Amino acid sequence: MEVEDSRRITVLIDKLQFYEECCGATTGDDYLASRWMALVSSDPAYENDDPPIVPLSCCRQILGASALNPVARSLVRCQQSNPNRTWRHTAAIQQQCCGGEGPRDYYNSFWFITNTYRGTRSFVPPSCCRQAQAGRAWAPAPIDPMCTTYRYDSKAFESSVYTSGCHEKLMRWLDEQTWIFAGVGFGFAALMVVGMALSLILCNSVRYYTFVRDDY
Repeated sequence: MEVEDSRRITVLIDKLQFYEECCGATTGDDYLASRWMALVSSDPAYENDDPPIVPLSCCRQILGASALNPVARSLVRCQQSNPNRTWRHTAAIQQQCCGGEGPRDYYNSFWFITNTYRGTRSFVPPSCCRQAQAGRAWAPAPIDPMCTTYRYDSKAFESSVYTSGCHEKLMRWLDEQTWIFAGVGFGFAALMVVGMALSLILCNSVRYYTFVRDDY
């Protein structure tokens, strides 16, 4: 069951990266220390070759590629450590959210405890802060540089940090994409039904058929 769940999650991530043209949670470097990288590195298929550093869904695709069958525009250039945007997606999607259910998800988390031991007063990561126009997923630029130090539920925190969780927004986005795909599918099905109906009408309109033999 665990293998089946992992497969479903992998397919979901590939679709998300393919259609949203993003790579990783922050950047493609997220994969360098991931379980995915560990599995790929131990794959016998790459015994004599360098293993990929990001999945194929992170690469810019050729025309006609799909989420289930990604074909990189340039596989070699996509797998470089510092690729150009022409060959690999770089930014993650920006949903303007913080944590799974909200900012308090970080409280007493491994991230929070680690920062506390270091003496860094941080309640949320910089990516949770409201971003300036120059902010990017790989280089956050909070409007208020002190946003990570404000306590939960304070007025300064409420005005400078995204207070809604990412889980609800992500699920809403997935529902929207599902409806879009379903609508497109039903649209093609309706066109096929219309075509079949026209064919039946034409067949019924033909009263008789005469075969004319050529004389040689």
